[in-house]
Amino acid sequence: MTNSIYDALALISAVKSVFKDDNGEKYETFLEVLKDFKAGKIDRRDVKYRVYELFKGHQDLILRFNKFMPTQYEIKLPMDHDDDKPQGRQLETNDAFAFLKKVKDAFQGKNREKYDEFLEILKDFKAQRIHTSIVVERVKEMFKGHADLISGFNVFLPNTFQLQLDTGRQSETEDASAFIEKVKDVFEVKNKEKYDEFLEILKDSKTGRIDRSVAVERVKEMFEGHTDLILGFNAFLPNTLQIQLHTG
Repeated sequence: MTNSIYDALALISAVKSVFKDDNGEKYETFLEVLKDFKAGKIDRRDVKYRVYELFKGHQDLILRFNKFMPTQYEIKLPMDHDDDKPQGRQLETNDAFAFLKKVKDAFQGKNREKYDEFLEILKDFKAQRIHTSIVVERVKEMFKGHADLISGFNVFLPNTFQLQLDTGRQSETEDASAFIEKVKDVFEVKNKEKYDEFLEILKDSKTGRIDRSVAVERVKEMFEGHTDLILGFNAFLPNTLQIQLHTG
């Protein structure tokens, strides 16, 4: 079982514990932020600022939360309000021309229309017909599979609009958080004790109080009749501990 699901669980538990005296309002707001992000309603930049407002005065929570964020979206301590300034040295005209040539070379031949589209996007932005966020989204789609172009384009972007190069660890962490939310949605209303028991099993396994094989057996029994949860849980297990689905 990977550590990511434990780390996500530990953070959620820590937030709940820290804000237990405010009737759970901030804890519930934090969960809503995670849900909105997973549903695509907000982006990582929005998550960063909303979580910062929630966690003000709680440096430990901020540091733990940063582990789940790409470097460019980490909450800086003290909070950096100059995120819209371009990073690094002042860029020169030659830098821009060099990057345009790189894009042209990447999309020459059959993909020439992509280069032309890129130029149109830049023209629309310069004429203030589209916002920076729209530019970023369109270029992100266009540069899929071209990590070098994404990195090159990021040089010209403010920190708050940086295009993200997804990593396996980050994706895994998001999957773990989403799975915990799924278990919560299934059990919290009619069988909240099962959800609480699931959290306890994960804690006990992480701290070594029970063996992973024991944890898997207990979860298998708990998830009986919920094939979707079993399949989701299997995604975090090594092949030797996979829960078998009975057919027939």
